[in-house]
Amino acid sequence: MIARGINSPPASSLGRLGERPATLDVAPLIRAVVQDIHAAIGIAQIAERFHRSVAELLATACLRARARRAAWVLWR
Repeated sequence: MIARGINSPPASSLGRLGERPATLDVAPLIRAVVQDIHAAIGIAQIAERFHRSVAELLATACLRARARRAAWVLWR
């Protein structure tokens, strides 16, 4: 499907971030970006905040996954 371009728009690994809201709740992040835009915050600062927040979200998700895995291994 990717090679033929069917139902797979070009995107980076984070380009489709909003498709898994149950996994990573990105709504507050998007609201913060919109608020920054309305407050005329510079694009460089908005980008820095966005990328820092995405990194924190991913780190938190990884730590949670590791904790679940550790609990599962101990439970077995």
